[in-house]
Amino acid sequence: MPFVERDGGGAIVAVYAMRQPGRAEEELTDDNAELAAFGDRDGSPEPDSGAVALALLQSKGMVTRQDIDDEKARQRPAKGASP
Repeated sequence: MPFVERDGGGAIVAVYAMRQPGRAEEELTDDNAELAAFGDRDGSPEPDSGAVALALLQSKGMVTRQDIDDEKARQRPAKGASP
């Protein structure tokens, strides 16, 4: 079962396969609705392959939501740039 890290507001910000002392000590069941929602934050009812890959990487402690958000921001074209 995965362990989650939460922000000050109680939202899940990272998922780990192993307990992270002082960081991720709360264990959730694999079928937890909040955990599923974290893996599929784009709001689509069915997880897409990106959400599945993200959940897998997070469950292995290899990536955080912030890592993904940073990468998406880096890949966005600058305002006014042509695609």
